Amino acid sequence: MGRAGDATHKVSGRDSKGASNVTQPIDRAMPCDRVERRWTRATVRVTRTARGGGRRPGDRPGDRAMARARGTRGRAIVAVVRAIVAGVGATAARANEEFVACRDARAQAPIDVSATAAMGAMASETWKRAMVSDVRGMVLVNVHFHAPAEHRSEGEYSTREVSETGFSCDDAATLGSDGEASNDAFVHCENVALGDTVELHWVYSTGGERGAEISDGLGSAFATQRNPLIVVRAQVFRVTNGGDGAYDDDAKSLLSGWNASIVTDALQYIGSTTGSKYDSIDKCSPYAVTWHVDRKCHNISARKIDEMCGEMKRTYSMTEDIRAHESRELVPPRLMTSETRPLESPFF
Repeated sequence: MGRAGDATHKVSGRDSKGASNVTQPIDRAMPCDRVERRWTRATVRVTRTARGGGRRPGDRPGDRAMARARGTRGRAIVAVVRAIVAGVGATAARANEEFVACRDARAQAPIDVSATAAMGAMASETWKRAMVSDVRGMVLVNVHFHAPAEHRSEGEYSTREVSETGFSCDDAATLGSDGEASNDAFVHCENVALGDTVELHWVYSTGGERGAEISDGLGSAFATQRNPLIVVRAQVFRVTNGGDGAYDDDAKSLLSGWNASIVTDALQYIGSTTGSKYDSIDKCSPYAVTWHVDRKCHNISARKIDEMCGEMKRTYSMTEDIRAHESRELVPPRLMTSETRPLESPFF
């Protein structure tokens, strides 16, 4: 051995005298910290070998399966987060699609449907070609009503309601001869009373699902098509006690479409969806609609319209459209179609 602080090692080969494997002293001493590090690494290697048979972490039985499971869970979490983000984005997109800036809007509704009414400034051959007269072959997807009437027809429903939008039938004080009905007759309908004027809307769509039932809202109009053709038929009624001249079809018939036998004067035009959420300033409707509007005001008994609401609840589980919707203000000429056409009797 060398002196304290010296180190020795064996050198393979032969020395100058021919001796082999001679131990020779090393001039420099190995630092203590290097010796300690070597000892520590050796201890770790021995410990790992004893525990895992020399395998690295991940090589032991079950490690890879656990890693795969963790990876699968991670990917699942990422997928869920992405789905949530996508859903929020889609909801926001749908919310944005409900309105369009009126400066960019196409023809809107409702309008004055009087024979003497001035036409608007919106003209487009494309819109005219999109006008649909025949609803046969289309799917009835929704029935709802507004109070008072959204459209205006001179001499029929043109009385302006004080402090609210919409119009009432011009002789709304005549409530019929029965005298038995009262506001207590409304068990199912909401926001409607005896003497009110209501405008019923039947919504047809080429994008409705065949065989599906009517439902709340207009969502089912887009069930099978993103850009369907939509027709809304509108008929205005005065809610009375009943008696002579009152609409007397049963509730199921009322829900199946307007009664063509009482239609004598109707027109069609290209407009949009309506409702009080829209205005003519910055919240216009983006949806194009062909309107069929009966220009006459008819009577309907309070009992009959309440039966209709009851049928909507029982048979179709409708809850939103049994309530009378508020009316949108008439749109100004700059947002009105430049052309209306008579709706011919074969299409009533």
